[in-house]
Amino acid sequence: MDSYDQRIVAKFMKRRFITPTGCWELINPAVKSYTTTRYYNEKIGLHVLMLMLFKPNEWRWGLQANHTCNNKKCWNPDHLYAGTQSENIIEACIKNQNSKKTHCMYGHEFTDDNIYWDNGNRHCKTCKKEYDKQRRMV
Repeated sequence: MDSYDQRIVAKFMKRRFITPTGCWELINPAVKSYTTTRYYNEKIGLHVLMLMLFKPNEWRWGLQANHTCNNKKCWNPDHLYAGTQSENIIEACIKNQNSKKTHCMYGHEFTDDNIYWDNGNRHCKTCKKEYDKQRRMV
């Protein structure tokens, strides 16, 4: 990595929160999903940039950065691989990711009292409370 790349990585490492599953998320993100940044004046997904910088032999233009952890906010290079959109869709269908889940990614049970819905997606209230608490500490 050149010095420009190192400065970008250092900037995000300062704002990194490591989840219990090893995902790297930004503390206090502006969005709930994929984080974007500027790289040589081009808008790019942070997860894509990290794959490009940390796994340059794996990255090729025309591919996308797929998550093994299924966490859109994660930018940990160890949780990313270069693949096609078709591969990502097939993997999601095989896993039937969300409908079969009984617990959130942090182990909290999905019960009527512990979930809320946002845009048709269910979320864990306990995780939301912990996340909000973490944001207030920064």
